[in-house]
Amino acid sequence: MLDAVVADDVGLVVALLEAGTDINASNERGETAFSFACANNALGVAKTLFLRGAEINTVDAGGGSPLDWAVCWASPEFRAWLIGVGGERHDNSYEPWPWPPNSEGACPDPA
Repeated sequence: MLDAVVADDVGLVVALLEAGTDINASNERGETAFSFACANNALGVAKTLFLRGAEINTVDAGGGSPLDWAVCWASPEFRAWLIGVGGERHDNSYEPWPWPPNSEGACPDPA
């Protein structure tokens, strides 16, 4: 599932969900498919997961929410959409990065 999310492959994500993949399953770090979509600017997948009931305000083991990942690694359009549907910050220790993001600074490495 995570490979399909990172590739922003909506069709494969839908197929995996229809085959029974848990939409809110998390890895050992507490990261979900939705948080991976936010960390990888995969807006199409994020919208699909949201419309199918994904939890959008999970908090991973590092204390980050999907919106925390998005403020560093997603486009302004993605960030605005996520805030508009109820995304919330959990870790306010850094400011949103400019777009496109650079690889040096206060934000953590992407999921």
